[in-house]
Amino acid sequence: MTVDTYSAVVLRGIKELRLEQQEKPVLGEGEALIRMKACGICGSDLHFWKGEMPVPFPCPMGHEGSGVVEELGGGDVNGIAVGDRVAIMPSSLETMNMLGRYSKQPAKLLYKIPDHVSFEEAAYVEPLAVSLHAVKRGGIAPSSPATVFIIGAGPIGQNSLLCAKVEGASWVGVMDIREDRLEAAKKLGADAVVQPAPASAQPEKPAVDSGDVIKATVARALALLPEGKQVDVVVDAVGSSDTLNTAISLVKPFGVVVNVGIGHFKANVDMLTAAYKQIDIRPAFAYPTEFPEALELIASGRVDVKPLLTHTLPLEEFEKGYNTALESKAGSVKVMFQI
Repeated sequence: MTVDTYSAVVLRGIKELRLEQQEKPVLGEGEALIRMKACGICGSDLHFWKGEMPVPFPCPMGHEGSGVVEELGGGDVNGIAVGDRVAIMPSSLETMNMLGRYSKQPAKLLYKIPDHVSFEEAAYVEPLAVSLHAVKRGGIAPSSPATVFIIGAGPIGQNSLLCAKVEGASWVGVMDIREDRLEAAKKLGADAVVQPAPASAQPEKPAVDSGDVIKATVARALALLPEGKQVDVVVDAVGSSDTLNTAISLVKPFGVVVNVGIGHFKANVDMLTAAYKQIDIRPAFAYPTEFPEALELIASGRVDVKPLLTHTLPLEEFEKGYNTALESKAGSVKVMFQI
């Protein structure tokens, strides 16, 4: 590194993103300086940006990243060498600083990537690992082929579709309000797709009880199942009261609902139905062990994430990137910055 400062995107306040000059990090033992090459926008980044999830300001942005090791500190660097192409596994808010030219990271969080894997694919390991963990929480495995429904076809939902398939699900349906995302799910291998029932079935009535909408939505979904099948596992990749209660109504008795979406931070859950059906509700967060496995899924070609990389922008267009990720009309799944 021949300069003492570099450009990075920093959140200064609610919806106050800035491209600022940062001082070159000083490396300690076991640390590495990464010349960043790619970084994606996560749903949590949008929550930070909109002020829906509290973070200390100023807050460096970005936690789905990859790049090239440029410098190393002393001590144990986990077998990493200068020049290695790496995917970065974030572990705390302090390591979520990847949307810039450089990022200081503990070497133990770096995973080498083979030459045939692009930096954009390597940055996508992080959200894929989130979904892989959710699928594993659902108990989906080749030894017990499951009938699965995924609610929400954003990045985590689409990833969950791919992971459920590769983990041995016998049938996977996908539900979303957006037709473009359902079309994308079909192309990725969904066995069936469905939109929720409309909130107002009769134009003269401005609203319908949410319980009635959920019943109608569940009926639509169940009608798509193979004959004689029930839904063993539902992965809720949205995380609202309505989607959780839809999942509870949709899954079979003694089935599993995995909540991996954090659309709302508090939800009103139909615990009476959950108790009556004796279902398991299993939250899934991050990826305790799945990051290297997600990288291997991409590197081996067992999972192809390229169709999900819908928008690629330079770092300088950070505001456009965030707005694109936020606006459903943009048709985005994953917005990625090339740095």
